Amino acid sequence: MRSKFCVLCWRPVSDYPQQPLRVSFFCIAHKASGDTRTTHQKHKRRLIKALEKKDIYVGNDQNKKNYYSFLSSQVLKLKGVPDDEFIRKASSQKSFNTLVKIILNKSKYYTKTYRKISVLSDLKLSNKENFTKAVMMVLDKEFNHERLSDIPFEIDNDKAWLKGLFEMLARHEVYMTVNRERVKGEGENKELRDRLAERINEMKQEKIEHINKRLASEFNLSEARISILHQQLIKENRV
Repeated sequence: MRSKFCVLCWRPVSDYPQQPLRVSFFCIAHKASGDTRTTHQKHKRRLIKALEKKDIYVGNDQNKKNYYSFLSSQVLKLKGVPDDEFIRKASSQKSFNTLVKIILNKSKYYTKTYRKISVLSDLKLSNKENFTKAVMMVLDKEFNHERLSDIPFEIDNDKAWLKGLFEMLARHEVYMTVNRERVKGEGENKELRDRLAERINEMKQEKIEHINKRLASEFNLSEARISILHQQLIKENRV
């Protein structure tokens, strides 16, 4: 079965709307065409090199579909996912808040990735859909959190959801490690963050209620995105 994750990163594959029978293995950022061709080739070379260091070789003597299916299946050998016993115990949790704590604690194994998603521990995310969207938003600021179809794994089944979630975190960690990417910290979108901090402090002085909802409207951002930025500013003692 073809993975719904991009071969070269953690994002969902992007299909070809005009060619429904054409099989896609890559996200929009890694399709080997136009402006993305150079990025595709560079990241592919780096992934293959990382696999070869582990004595994992991907032969070129197979058709494109088999080649990329095999390459994708080898990614998790660079950074694995929790075993079935962990998934079984985690999925039996009755409290979603407890489950989130378990997930975030286990995610410390993915060092670079955890540094991004740790902010979610301060948010009240009440269900799998909201939590998954928040994770994807933190990992990729351009993720459209309104489109559930962009989630590349099942969320109705608890075990399938956990497996898919951890596979996404593992693939993100591999991507960050293989491409030597630094976690873009709080310097990202500095102007926005500065304006947001200033406005939050003003609203607190004015004792305005429902701050995040009002900020979402003022800054033309989703309330979920505002909540994440707000929590980051709190951790920095800026608001």
